[in-house]
Amino acid sequence: MKNADVAGVDGSVDEAGSRKAQNAREMVRKVPTADHLARATTLWGINEAPRFVRDITNFIYVASMREETVFVRLTSDAWRSRKLVHSELHWMRHLERRGVRVAPPVDSLPGRLVESVGDEDTGVFHVTVFREASGARVAGAEALTPSLIASWGAQIAHLHEATRSYTVPPGFALRPDWKNESMLASVIAGVRGGLVTAEPELSQAIAWMESLPVSPQTFGHVHADFHLGNFFVQENEITIFDFDDCCRHWFLYDLAVAVASAAFLFHEAQETAPLIRSASEEAETSDLEVIARRFAVGYATVRPFQERDLHTLLLFVRYRVLLVRLWGQVAFGADRGQNSMDWCVRHGNWCKSLRRHLPPFVS
Repeated sequence: MKNADVAGVDGSVDEAGSRKAQNAREMVRKVPTADHLARATTLWGINEAPRFVRDITNFIYVASMREETVFVRLTSDAWRSRKLVHSELHWMRHLERRGVRVAPPVDSLPGRLVESVGDEDTGVFHVTVFREASGARVAGAEALTPSLIASWGAQIAHLHEATRSYTVPPGFALRPDWKNESMLASVIAGVRGGLVTAEPELSQAIAWMESLPVSPQTFGHVHADFHLGNFFVQENEITIFDFDDCCRHWFLYDLAVAVASAAFLFHEAQETAPLIRSASEEAETSDLEVIARRFAVGYATVRPFQERDLHTLLLFVRYRVLLVRLWGQVAFGADRGQNSMDWCVRHGNWCKSLRRHLPPFVS
């Protein structure tokens, strides 16, 4: 199979493509130095040294600022331009004003959402600071009740409904569209770089999406990574964070990301906290469809979701699990450690086992 067949795109590099010609392991080459961090904290009036949390594509630190916990994010200019980061935060501000619960960005002392530190030699990083979300992560499969899943689905719908009134201001960079979003771009680059094997199913998925209608009711800005690791919950109230992958996609893709995340959690906990069905949930239906329907119940309290949408949602779930499996091979190579490799193996095996429960892209 030719790489062009896998991509389904022309392979050009543009602002919205997040420098897509580079693969995920090449995106972050330079690490922030003490000088980068000192400059960043000064710009926000943070008087303590931030503590490192993690890095995958961005470098994340936690600190205390005026008796409040904040997260400091440094984004390599090789990963996202300053304009793209600013567009992300501008959309977040819109969502916040529309009542969507997000961990909001904090202006720097000069009054900007984004500041840049460093130079060509040491690396340029775009700095953003976010308030800590209320609550905590979901504490395992036993805590992921039908009620919480419905709340999760409703929050996704609130985000989509708020997005329909969003207009990108003149001069702002457009966030990537679905063909150029980070995960797919990394997979395509990984195929071209020999890090991952081309699979016909990826071309089938891209061709299927190219055939889908696009309208303001079904397509727009999405979070694109609304999995269990990217929100906190407090008394069934969900607060979203980590909008770095936000892009322009079908709204059902956002829902599929959540369905896949919840389904994998239940799969991993099947011996200790298996999915418990209600009397109304058909015994012959797969666990995956039960979970998808629970999300749809919550989503439909805010936005329309009809029975025919379930088929499309399950196709997006198939695409998502395929994409994450391939992306994991690119992003979590041997240099990421044994834990990451173990996760890739477990997740990959689960993804392959799902195929019999999901509709095919080509009938």
